[in-house]
Amino acid sequence: MLKRTLVAVGVQVMGQFSGINVINYFGPSMYTALGITGGQALLVQGIYGAVGPIANFFFITLILDSVGRKKPLIFGAGSFVVTYSVLTAIVASFPPEVNGLPNTHVSAQRAGIAMIFMTSIFFSLSFGPVSWVLASEVFPTRTRSMGTSLATCANWALNVLFSQVSNLAIANISWKYYLVFICLNAIDFVIIILFFPETKGKTLEEMAVVFGDEVDLSVVHQDEKMDHDKPDIVHA
Repeated sequence: MLKRTLVAVGVQVMGQFSGINVINYFGPSMYTALGITGGQALLVQGIYGAVGPIANFFFITLILDSVGRKKPLIFGAGSFVVTYSVLTAIVASFPPEVNGLPNTHVSAQRAGIAMIFMTSIFFSLSFGPVSWVLASEVFPTRTRSMGTSLATCANWALNVLFSQVSNLAIANISWKYYLVFICLNAIDFVIIILFFPETKGKTLEEMAVVFGDEVDLSVVHQDEKMDHDKPDIVHA
């Protein structure tokens, strides 16, 4: 179960590396770093909270089973590198205060908000739903509960870590903290391409082949033949 466990734990950890919960928990602090304060920051965070679930719903119902698991993860990791890079450049170039005066560069503020919102949308089109699907379907029935429990534990362990350090990091090192997520997601992008399997539509026997288990291939071929020879049923 080692390969399966590494994939399941890995995809859950990478979901935290997206930084989505940093935004969820400390969005107002991130908006303050853009020069947006007070009720305006809370309003933006409230609107942000509705964006992700809507994108998540459409992805799960219309897209997930057609594109598979690996491609959305690659897309997600790559898109996070882009959005955090742009956000880092904006916060570094337009700090919330210059010579004691607040940042009034409205275009930069809007661009920063757009990057945060796009990060939420891209998460909902990738790691948000896929991390839970992949973490469960890589395991056979007899070890699925234990495997998914371990993966979920890893998810929440990283969640606790980021929840403890993020607000301090945003306040003390500002845009430099976002470099962490750029680097982590760049590494995730490479790891997913090289090591993550595609599991969409795989039977338990086929999943065993994907992970290099010893299986009776004749059973797999027999199942494929039965599916191929199965007559079409025409309903009147």
